[in-house]
Amino acid sequence: MATSDAKYPVPENFMKNHFEEDSKFAFEKYVSLYHACFKPATAPGPYERKSSSYFHKQGVNECKERLERWTTDTVRAGAENGRSDDMLEYGLRLASGTHATRDAEAAYDIFTKIIGDAAQPASARAIAANLTCMLIGRNIQALEKQGSTEAEAADRIDNYGKAFALIEISAMYGLFAWCGLSLIQVQERRLDSERHADKNWLERLGTPNLRKAYDAFREETGIQRMVSNMCSVCDKTVKLKRCGGHCPQEKKPRYCGHACQKMDWPKHRKWCKPEESSADSEGEWTTDSEREDWEYSSEDDF
Repeated sequence: MATSDAKYPVPENFMKNHFEEDSKFAFEKYVSLYHACFKPATAPGPYERKSSSYFHKQGVNECKERLERWTTDTVRAGAENGRSDDMLEYGLRLASGTHATRDAEAAYDIFTKIIGDAAQPASARAIAANLTCMLIGRNIQALEKQGSTEAEAADRIDNYGKAFALIEISAMYGLFAWCGLSLIQVQERRLDSERHADKNWLERLGTPNLRKAYDAFREETGIQRMVSNMCSVCDKTVKLKRCGGHCPQEKKPRYCGHACQKMDWPKHRKWCKPEESSADSEGEWTTDSEREDWEYSSEDDF
């Protein structure tokens, strides 16, 4: 069945209306949940603010094809028979209200059933954990809008704990998705705004697999932690300066001194060195990276 683009409105920012209840955003919710929970954080997705039009259109079309390939009756029947793919798809439609009446509680029950069933594939349990985390995220955002009473603060902490436990499950099963990355970065920004430097906060949460997955993600992408008061190499909290090279802001490390900058250069050079540079020595520096007048870090860097 051919489907016109008019049937699937595409806003500029998919995540902007993710928590809205208006049914006209159902497809956007479907797309954002699918790409944020089913795919690794390194994969481009249409929910990203800086996503190119190519990946934006590609991601939208992929979701259109999913909706056209399987009817809701088909995936509902499969879900009732315990088939993991159908359970995930049906839960996704219930959570977003796409081609089904929106029912977040029913979706939550489906996802938690997958997580708790040892007979389900590890990949399905990882995705279900991410989807459950996103549903809990709605509770966190709602609580943050309400106020800051002691009870609400306790509820937020409880929901954050549940959310981190879920993405730890996903990481344990080999999937570090965008929803997990987003949750970590939100917490890092919170700690940074409080000027609270704690490099071991993930370990304190009891999430070793998540920490490994996050470190591997940063190693692969060059994305820096959302922390402006810790050296990117030695984690010192002294006065820092940013790399003055050609790296984009989100990949621009902070250093306590030239020694740490030089130590980090073998890893950072591929994000910092201009393509036209002829430097090919492992220890060679770009002109900008060598300069002494680095820019001082500030809270507005990211």
